[in-house]
Amino acid sequence: MYICTELFYTYFTMSTFLFQLSWQHSSLILPSNHYHSDDYDNTRDDANEIDSEHISAYSGQAAKFVCDLPEKYSGKRADFYGPYGRLLDDSNGGDSWSPNRYATERTYAWTYTININEVTEDDVGEYLCKVGEHVIRKFNLTVLTPPKIFDINVEPRDMIEGQQVTLKCQAQGVPNIIANKHQLFIRNFTRSTPNDFECIADNSIPPRDTKAIKLIPTISPEINIQYSLSRTTRQGLSSLILNCTVIANPLSYARWKKNRQDIHQQQSNTVTIHQKVVNDIQLNIVLNVKAENISDLYGIYECEAENRLKTTKSFIIIDETSLINIANAQPTKSQNNRHIYRQPSSSDSSSTTETYEILAKVVNIQVTYRGTLTSPLS
Repeated sequence: MYICTELFYTYFTMSTFLFQLSWQHSSLILPSNHYHSDDYDNTRDDANEIDSEHISAYSGQAAKFVCDLPEKYSGKRADFYGPYGRLLDDSNGGDSWSPNRYATERTYAWTYTININEVTEDDVGEYLCKVGEHVIRKFNLTVLTPPKIFDINVEPRDMIEGQQVTLKCQAQGVPNIIANKHQLFIRNFTRSTPNDFECIADNSIPPRDTKAIKLIPTISPEINIQYSLSRTTRQGLSSLILNCTVIANPLSYARWKKNRQDIHQQQSNTVTIHQKVVNDIQLNIVLNVKAENISDLYGIYECEAENRLKTTKSFIIIDETSLINIANAQPTKSQNNRHIYRQPSSSDSSSTTETYEILAKVVNIQVTYRGTLTSPLS
């Protein structure tokens, strides 16, 4: 009896010790025979165990996601979720967003596949394959898009002649655009600098994109006057031709004046004004005035041009003291402001043309507008 009591006490004491030890160190508890590792309710808390796959698809083509279920989920239903929620909902007979874009198939009991047709940039993001609340597989979709140039920045906006100009091509696409990483610096940008530039964006996804831009420096008006005067005896008319060459960018206006009054072609049939655009920065304005009396041509002729930088005026004075009758003289070269012209004679032998040498002085006056350099380009 004593021996049995001693053995029972020893067994009870050992059991109590094991219970206390297991309560303090739960990791020592052995797995229960009733715990099943393939239980459906078991969640995969360790995110590192979830398979992740990167998928790339060209814009407009299809992207395919394949999800193989672990053995313990074999026969279970898998669903796909995108950046905006569940992709397909069989309860309403198909995809509530775009039935034609999403299609699923079940190749085997453990394999689910979904195809997204005509992918766009809006489809970029993370996709999940889930069984219930359990994430089985992750997909990261990248949509490859060809380059697209959306702007070419020019700094400064006021490209004053002689300054440095910077061009930056703004483009986007996947993968990154090479043109997005480069700038073009043009030092001492002048009217003689080539002004046609082209940005080419290429990211190996065809087609590449190109965008051209034409740059013209801002130039304050510059004026040069050429002139001639002649008289035809048969018609009894004197003709004065003044050509005003204007170089400017931008050009607000250019006009001829006589004695400070604007000259309008509509005033008389003896006055004609012809404008010719030579190039992006040059304009020629030819004034032709005819009169029976040469004295009617006398006066102060003024060519005026203006832009937001300044106003430039050039004057020429025609009077009796500035003319020398050199009839029958041959044309000679221009010297400084002295221009000699001889009009061709008529086929009528009775008609003669007198050519005058103009010794008139050309005066250039420049008026600067201040505080307008920050105006936007025209």
